[in-house]
Amino acid sequence: MAVLIELQKLDLEQDKLRINVDNKIKKVEEDREKLVDLEDSLKSEEQDLEETQSLLSKRENELIEAQNGYKHTEDKLNAATNSRDFATIEQERETFKRTQVSIEEEIRTLKEAISKKEVDIEEHRKAYAALNEENQKLAAEADAEAASIEDKVNALKEKVAELSKKVKPEILKRYNFIRKKRPG
Repeated sequence: MAVLIELQKLDLEQDKLRINVDNKIKKVEEDREKLVDLEDSLKSEEQDLEETQSLLSKRENELIEAQNGYKHTEDKLNAATNSRDFATIEQERETFKRTQVSIEEEIRTLKEAISKKEVDIEEHRKAYAALNEENQKLAAEADAEAASIEDKVNALKEKVAELSKKVKPEILKRYNFIRKKRPG
């Protein structure tokens, strides 16, 4: 009976070593999945930033066109010969001015959004780098531990083999059956 108890202790120790390494490997795999998700998210944010910067560039060009249009109406205004032309040109000037103000507001909003996105992207890059570094350390740890437990597991297997010789074959068979059905 004492031999079976010792056998059980050795089996449990082997299981504990394997479970510990398996848990670390599982954590490494989960972190790798998180890294892939973070990388996809980062690419999406960078693409969104590029689109916002492109829109900003378009709006800046539109602002220049509106400013040029406003300046051009000034020349037209000086060349106006009657009050009707003058009123039409004045309306055109007001339209350009409102367009200018609207575009300038949109440009301010886009610049703020770009700044925020750049900060967010930088934070995500740092989080990605930190998680990647942690993942690499954990993977190295798991690999080293897996290699080191092989020797321990082999030594435990040898002890189990020695103890198994001291137990009747039918009892050992029953022990192994029970162990497989109810680990621990």
